[in-house]
Amino acid sequence: FFPAAFPWGFVGYSQFEVLPIVQIVDVAGIYGLSALIVLVNAALVELARDGVRRHASLAVGLFVIVAGVLGYGVVRLGQVRALAGPSLRIGLVQGNIAQDQKWRPGLDEHILARYVTLTTTAIKRGAALVVWPEAAVPFFLNLDQRTQKLREFVRGTGVPLLLGAPGYEQREGDVPRQYNQAWMITGDGELAGPYDKIRLVPFGEYVPWGGLFGLVQKAVEGIGDFGAGTSYVVFDGPPTAGSTEPTRASALVCYEAIFPDLTRRFALNGAQLLVNVSNDAWYGRTAAPYQLLAMIAVRAVENRIPLVRATNTGVSAVVAPDGTITDATPLFEEALIVEDVKIVRGAS
Repeated sequence: FFPAAFPWGFVGYSQFEVLPIVQIVDVAGIYGLSALIVLVNAALVELARDGVRRHASLAVGLFVIVAGVLGYGVVRLGQVRALAGPSLRIGLVQGNIAQDQKWRPGLDEHILARYVTLTTTAIKRGAALVVWPEAAVPFFLNLDQRTQKLREFVRGTGVPLLLGAPGYEQREGDVPRQYNQAWMITGDGELAGPYDKIRLVPFGEYVPWGGLFGLVQKAVEGIGDFGAGTSYVVFDGPPTAGSTEPTRASALVCYEAIFPDLTRRFALNGAQLLVNVSNDAWYGRTAAPYQLLAMIAVRAVENRIPLVRATNTGVSAVVAPDGTITDATPLFEEALIVEDVKIVRGAS
């Protein structure tokens, strides 16, 4: 809720691979799971210090709570896995473009060619939707003539492309601004969108309270402060196998996926698939990309919606609605995931 919010690494995320425990987040959220872990550990300290006899009621209560959470998790795992639903074959492209090359003049055609080549491979492997990472194209998609070439490529394949791209425009009553955007290029080559990133990275994409911190510069190079979006866009993606209805998909741009409330707004707007486009190259070979993957896995469980993640340098991944990470790429390698993702309409 703080203007420079950074809700990173709540203790509840430590359970993201313990599937019977993490299922409780569809009721209590990551805040509730974090509170549960604190409660259990505090109770265990009391019992170890003073003995079970002195705190018999605490021991019984602790057993009931943990058993209840585990029981709920086992039941929900069975229910979620039993939900039948058609699949959408999705290709996730990890271009592995070094951060010092991403915006270097003269390399833009090379970068675009790499993504096109990987996309062609994904389509040969049956992908019905392809996803590129955050700011995958090294130009403003709404202004550059190369956008037309990209649209013609997509039209030629007939396979929609969801991608992250920078945008630059002047909107009514505002100064010209750069936007961190996600777009859908439909199978017939039309542009749908954009979705403008709503939650901007403080001191990366904007400086909070600009007047108060006028001497503070952004840590990330860009054209002025980024503009923030206001609309929770849901794209019409390709239909699942055997269906004619579009798959409703929403994009979370990088850091946005750590916000439970923001993610929930897309689900409430009808998203059946969550797509996280990100560029984690900034983090280097640290724990951060893996921590972000853990947080994203919990978002899928909270909303019972499959989540796919396409990143520039990893970790790209597919997460099922029960939190199972069914595929993931290594860091700092060119990679491609093509996987059937179950889309359950009306799941809860």
